[in-house]
Parts: sequence; C-alpha cells; structure tokens
Amino acid sequence: MKQFWRIIERYYPWLLLLLGVDCFCSIILWISDIQAFQTLIGLVVLTSILLFSAILFVLNKRETTRRELFRDFLSDPTICNRERLLSAISREEEESIRLLASVLQEHKNESSSMADALRDYEEYVEGWAHEAKTPLSLLTMLLDNRSDEISPPLQAKLDYVRSQLQEDVTQMLYYARLKSSTKDYRFEDVNLNDCLGEVLEDYAPLLEEKQFVILNKLQSETVYTDRRGLQFMLGQIVSNAIKYTPSGGSVMLNIDELACDEPGYMIVRTSVSDTGIGMSRDYLTKIFDAFTRERNTTKSKITGSGLGMSIVKKYVDLLGGTIDVESEFGKGSTFTVTLKYRIADESYYVKNNAENPETCSEILEGKNILLAEDNDLNAEIAEVILERAGLKIERVEDGIQCVNRIMKMPAGTYDMILMDIQMPQMDGYKATRVIRRLPDKDKACIPIIAMTANAFEEDKRKAIAAGMNGHIAKPIQVDKLLSTLKTILTENIIL
Repeated sequence: MKQFWRIIERYYPWLLLLLGVDCFCSIILWISDIQAFQTLIGLVVLTSILLFSAILFVLNKRETTRRELFRDFLSDPTICNRERLLSAISREEEESIRLLASVLQEHKNESSSMADALRDYEEYVEGWAHEAKTPLSLLTMLLDNRSDEISPPLQAKLDYVRSQLQEDVTQMLYYARLKSSTKDYRFEDVNLNDCLGEVLEDYAPLLEEKQFVILNKLQSETVYTDRRGLQFMLGQIVSNAIKYTPSGGSVMLNIDELACDEPGYMIVRTSVSDTGIGMSRDYLTKIFDAFTRERNTTKSKITGSGLGMSIVKKYVDLLGGTIDVESEFGKGSTFTVTLKYRIADESYYVKNNAENPETCSEILEGKNILLAEDNDLNAEIAEVILERAGLKIERVEDGIQCVNRIMKMPAGTYDMILMDIQMPQMDGYKATRVIRRLPDKDKACIPIIAMTANAFEEDKRKAIAAGMNGHIAKPIQVDKLLSTLKTILTENIIL
C-alpha cells in the first residue's frame, strides 16, 4: 500500500491530467447528448477506474523491478548489475548511476584491501604470540617445577615477568580477534566463585605484596556465560589495581548480587578498588580508548600497552553489561562491572555430583602418551611436566611421524596423543584427520588433545572439527593440563 501511495505522489501531475481529460470528455458528452450521457456514465466511470488501476499496476511493477535492480547493484556493483540497472532507468538518471558505480567500486576495492590487511595482521599477531609463548612456557615450567631451586626474591620477580608477558600476549590476541569478523565466545556453565578463584590464583604472588581484601557476598552461584571472557575482564582490572598501587597500598575486591526482576537470571556487581596513584579527570574520558595511557612507561616506570581497558570495555558491552570508573588523582581508583547472568539449570548440578571420585594422580599414573611436538624446548617442557605426573612419554617431531607411529605400533600402545598444531611436513589438524580414518577402529579412536599457542574458541572449534577430543593452550599450566588429561581419559574409559 505504501508503494502505491509513493507512486501516486510521484506521478500525480500526470494522473491529474488523465483525470481532467476524463472529466472534460464526460462534460462534452453531457452537453452534446444528455440521454447518451446518462446511459454511458457508468461505463465511463468503470473504464476510468480500470484505466487508473492498470496504470498504477504497471508503474508499481516498474518501480519494484527498479528497486530490486538497484539493491542488487548496491550490494554488488559489478558491470553486469550496473548494465541491468541502466536498462531499467531513464537516460537522465544514467550519468548519476555511472558515477555511483565508480564510487562504489572504489570503496569495494578499498574494503577488500583493508580486509586483506586485517587478515595479514591477525596472522602476524597469532604467529608472534606463538613464538612468544615458547620462552613463556619455559619460564612457567621453571616456576611450577623448579621453584625450590630459586630464591624467593628472584621467584617473585620471575612471577611478575611471567604475568606481564602473559598479559601482553593475551591482550594482543584479544585485540586482534575483537577487530575480526568472527566473535569468539564459548558460553558454558561457570561457577562464579571458582572463576574468580582462578583469576586471583594467577596473580597470587603479586597480591601477597598488597593488603588484599575480598568481600564476597555471593553464594556458590553457577551461571551460563563466557568463562574466558569473564576471566580476562576480571584479570585486567585486578592487574591494573596491582600495577598502579605502590608498596604499602591496598586492593579490595567487592562482589555482591543486585535485585533482578527477570526469573532465571541474576545481576552481579563486581568492584575492584585500590589506593594507588589514581587518574586525572581529563584522562577518565579517554581510559577506554585503545593504546592510551595517562603516563607512559618512561615517566611512570610501569609497563603496559594501553590496550587492556579498551578490550574490557568492548567485552562488557558485547555481553550486555556496564563498566564504570571512579578515580581521584593520588588517591586511587574503583572499577565496577555489572553483568546479568542466566542461572545454570539443574542438569549442571546433577553432572557435578556424578563426577568420578578418583584422584588425578590415580587416573594418570602409568599412562602412555605420544607427544607430537616439533620444538625441542616445548617438547622438553611437556616431558618434564608429564613425567612428574607419573606419565610415560614418547615423542615424534611432526604429523607424518605421528601417523606412522600409530600405524606401526599395536592398538593400545598409547593411551593418548598430545598433538601440536603448527608442525612441518603435516600439521596437527591433518594428522588427526588421517588417524581418524584409519581402518583399525581401536587406533582411529585414540584420544587426541591439541596443544598449541592458539587459545581462542575458534581454534578450539577447529580442533574439535578435525576430530580432536580437547584443547590445551600454551604456555602449559600444570594444573589445567593434568585436569584436561584426567577428564579426557576418564571419558574414554567410560566409553
């Protein structure tokens, strides 16, 4: 109906002219022969209505065709779509359409170049992160397995270096993924207290130096959310509070539940306050801009990329929450994140209560692991960690060697494969697909876990799609590695 009104509005002068001619003819007929007028007036009115309807129908069809051709042209300004549109418009409009086609093609070329540059940037960042995580893995192994050989002051400094390097790598990866078209979430049932505990555990050595206080008014609530994103947000805020609070200062974490009128949901407010150096009023308006810092590293002697709070803000917005900041220069800052969560259903608690009661060491003791890792240093780190947990390790250096070893050895020789992704000759994804297609079903069904620097959900989905059973991110954290191995082996035993 709106289309008809638009047509009437556009062509109303011609429609009025047609109506005028119709009325004029009717008047002439009435003057010349009133009897004929009375006889034919019904036919004249009916003919006029039919004529008007036919004209409106033709015009509507023409406008609909023009609109569809114009929409196709805007979405894909190719020569073919341009010529189709030109054939349906008047000569007066041709020049405008040709100019528009030229502008759209330029923008399309620019967009394509920018997309290529963005893909190159993402690949560079992920490659850089992969290389950076090798020394980070070595540092993690030393601190987790040789801490008794390191003096406490040196261990504290190495812990700080590790946390800073890990934070910088994570920030760059998050920043690259937030700029990509792929949103990287994995929503799952998350116990908020456990999630918070994992975040604080990562910063435990640094928190010991501060007068750290936790005011947690939550019960043991389990919600449905993106665990990794939530931990990243909390970790960045806690990290900033630690970095910008000098010795003798204090950091306070306050968590409470707000009223929520939507059944099945809860609203949680998390505040992190410190008595650090604070921020000026002018900088508060820029704190969520990327690559901004009130005082650079040279002036403040505090390292940082200026990315953390920008990424936190984007994640909070994408999760539908809010983040507020209050600060006074020289007195400290308070960051408050408020998020609404869907409360986990009963199936989570049933599953939790039915977990295997065996300890991790009992399940892992004596298991045979085939490690596919091309980097000697990474392989040595993994071997030290796994052997200390009671596992037996054999190593191959690429995907082809891994496939050949599985084919050569009898089924059941290995209980699991730890598979690196970026390997020469044959990468971990292809090696996994080849193993899954082996004719011997016992060999084809061996549990395979990806062990790689690519730690995003998209990478985990690629691993699962290739046929892997799980995913472990580098640098290897001992507790998470052993927990994942236990989970996969337990599921395999049950099956």
